[in-house]
Amino acid sequence: MADYLPVIVGVMALIVIYTLWLRILAPKMAGVEKIDMVAYKEMFKKQSHLLLDVRSDSEFTAAHAPKAKHIPVETVARSTRSEMEALIKGKPVVCICASGSRSKMAATVIARLGFKPVYTLSGGMSAWQAAGETVKRSKS
Repeated sequence: MADYLPVIVGVMALIVIYTLWLRILAPKMAGVEKIDMVAYKEMFKKQSHLLLDVRSDSEFTAAHAPKAKHIPVETVARSTRSEMEALIKGKPVVCICASGSRSKMAATVIARLGFKPVYTLSGGMSAWQAAGETVKRSKS
């Protein structure tokens, strides 16, 4: 067992590094910016933008921002530049999920496809609802 300890520690270190890369460094390097609800309201009160909800179908159906376009993060990850271009149409993109993790991944993909500016909404739908914003519920 003691022989495997360095291997186990090494694997755990790689997992930590990969997680840091995926959640912190990759979005920053791709040009993704994080904004909170106050900044979102200021920036996009009158400016046209795409609010992209990247949560699962069931999460979106349960509650979502009224003007959000729904594309699960898995679909965003497989999207081509031309598919995203048809959706984005030159507008700033704000990605939203439940708390912020999936939106960072989706925003990183979108930014790497060459679209700017791309933002993630800090706190996701939890922050949206805590700010008293309108929530729409879809029929399943």
